[in-house]
Amino acid sequence: MIQPFGARRQTGFTLLEVLVAAALFSFILVILYSALFSTGLHWRTSEVHAHRNDNKRLALSFIRRVVKQALPIIRQDAKGNQLLFQGDAYSLKFVTYLPAHHAGSGIYYIKFEVENDELLFKYMPLTRVKAMLEEDIFVDAETVSLFEPVEEINLGYFGQDSANAGPAWHEEWNNKTRLPELMRFQVSTGSGEPWPELSIALRSQAVPGQLALILPREEADVES
Repeated sequence: MIQPFGARRQTGFTLLEVLVAAALFSFILVILYSALFSTGLHWRTSEVHAHRNDNKRLALSFIRRVVKQALPIIRQDAKGNQLLFQGDAYSLKFVTYLPAHHAGSGIYYIKFEVENDELLFKYMPLTRVKAMLEEDIFVDAETVSLFEPVEEINLGYFGQDSANAGPAWHEEWNNKTRLPELMRFQVSTGSGEPWPELSIALRSQAVPGQLALILPREEADVES
């Protein structure tokens, strides 16, 4: 039976239906892309944060290990004995052991300080005795950046700083014969991410009755 022309069934889509479908499909794609982008951004942010925390833990672990092994080495010179441990609130120099995988194993003179927003670890073998107390000794030292950005470090020293004083916290260590009993190591990044405060007990104490390592005066010092 032939249907009248006006009564034929429509088997396709109208232009309006196609436009509506395209608009809905585009809207769905935008939502999916936004969700995937947000997920990826969150994942990358979490990965960066986890990486920074890992670096922070490694730096703190390394600092704790080398400070605990500080050695009470005394250098003799024309001015008298000098303990190779000099520290103030913002830097620290001392003698310690370093592991073989880091510096070749042995006794090193090292320094912690902040330069150009980096927490730096400088080290050199304990060999050039005559230059041990020169101001520029670490100019040519090996340098490793432990962490960045770092705004400052704040160090404290607990112990008997002089013969007539009891144990207390000090901003710098001036005792020429013995190490502090404890050290406080604080790191500030200035970014609102606080570091755990390190409280480190030093193992080797130059106390009466304990043998301390002494670097003898060089011939040049003796002749002068």
